[in-house]
Amino acid sequence: MLDVRHNLQARQYSGLMEEFQALVNGDLKFLYQQQQQRSEQKVLEQALQQQRFEVRARANDLEEINTAMRVLLNQREQDKQALETEIYASIEHLLQPWLRKLESSGLSAEQLDYLNGIREQLGAVRHPKNSSLARLTPTERQVAVAIGHGLSSKAIARRMHLEKAP
Repeated sequence: MLDVRHNLQARQYSGLMEEFQALVNGDLKFLYQQQQQRSEQKVLEQALQQQRFEVRARANDLEEINTAMRVLLNQREQDKQALETEIYASIEHLLQPWLRKLESSGLSAEQLDYLNGIREQLGAVRHPKNSSLARLTPTERQVAVAIGHGLSSKAIARRMHLEKAP
């Protein structure tokens, strides 16, 4: 009976050992999977950090490009204004002597009005941003200048060679 009991205990012990071995193997497998997941997580975190660095670098590059573009656009605007000023000065320099000669040649009142209109238009062209007439069309400007000189509607129509519609 002792043998039977010993065999029974041996089987129980063997079963317990197998169960324990299965638990240990399961734990080892779980720990191995955890270690793999941690390794993968570290790789992903490094990749994410690298991408963040690249995004920051690109953002800095774009900011520098934007700054450079603003500087270039400001310089372009200044160059444009300088060129406009130069062109307007050249036009006025070329036309003023002829306008003075016309004025001293004994013009009629209507012709003097035209001459004054030309001078005013030259002034509006030279300083378009300072002129309240800058947003008007050339015809609207001509009418506004004539009104400023106190001309009547009929006089303005005659001056602009306009007739009443039938």
